[in-house]
Amino acid sequence: MTTKKSVDFAYAMDQLKAIGLLAITFWEYFQEKRRIDDENSYMRLRRQRVASKQRLKSLLHNRRQRRLIFSKSLRSPLTWSYPRSDDWWTEIACNYTDDQWLQDFRLSRETFSYICVNIRGLMEKKDTNFRLCIPLKKRVAIALFKLASTAEYRLIGGLFGAVVDGKGRFWDVCVGSPGSTHDARVLRRSQFFVNATNGTLFPGKLRNIGGQDVGYYILGDAAYPLQSWLLKPYQDTGRLTAEKEQYNVTTSRARAIVEHSFGRLKGRWRCLLKRNDCDLELVKDMVETCCVLHNLCELNREEFSTDWNVHEHQVPPGVQPPAVVPGEEAQGRDARDALLRHFVTERL
Repeated sequence: MTTKKSVDFAYAMDQLKAIGLLAITFWEYFQEKRRIDDENSYMRLRRQRVASKQRLKSLLHNRRQRRLIFSKSLRSPLTWSYPRSDDWWTEIACNYTDDQWLQDFRLSRETFSYICVNIRGLMEKKDTNFRLCIPLKKRVAIALFKLASTAEYRLIGGLFGAVVDGKGRFWDVCVGSPGSTHDARVLRRSQFFVNATNGTLFPGKLRNIGGQDVGYYILGDAAYPLQSWLLKPYQDTGRLTAEKEQYNVTTSRARAIVEHSFGRLKGRWRCLLKRNDCDLELVKDMVETCCVLHNLCELNREEFSTDWNVHEHQVPPGVQPPAVVPGEEAQGRDARDALLRHFVTERL
């Protein structure tokens, strides 16, 4: 009996071992299969990623190619980039003689180059995908040519007032008032008048002239108000003394440089002579630009052709009534009388 139970127990143990080995074998099989599946999945995923990258590169390449083909097929925007001949600048103007250059641009090649160098940062442009920019020198040449020629529409001859120094250069310019505005009103509206009245325009140096301490002053015609810093002629009532008449003649000769400067300004930059078809705000900039160019030409002693002289009938005298402001005339009487006494003493 014992022997039979022992045999049954041993047999049961062998069965359990067999089942355990079978379970282990199945577990190892499934683990190996899972590992192989994982590796296959990884490789498949990797291949998919590589394929995706290749498709993306191909797509981007095709898009660039299509974009390039499309951009080449586009026409130039004719509404604002109309092709024009460039022969005037490349073939003609660049081969001008010095006299021809001066006639069209009103200044020498040296001064032209000086202007280009100093405004390069303001006017030089860059090429774009839509059009090539106009070269700097050509832009400056076009502007000078425009300023040196006449146009047809808006009158600007009397659009501004100016202060001229003893060398015929514009010291101060006030632009924007209509030509019908009285000179005295233009002066009072200017920053120049404010600075001069406040005493911040001139140095504080005084000189004794004819027994009177006199500072710096400006000579004006009868249209301006008499100030301690602005002297004008004695009003001719038909009863002026010989001394006062001589004062008027002497100061009139000194003021002649103003008319001379305006004549050279308008003779050189003829856009100021008659009319201009530009916007009014642009016209103001053109006037200021012409004054700056005038100063530059005078400073460099640029040639001024007699053919450019402005004839008398082209510049109306435009005599205006004297500006008399009660209380202000007394401010300049002492300085003017002192200068009169100085002229009399010098003549003796």
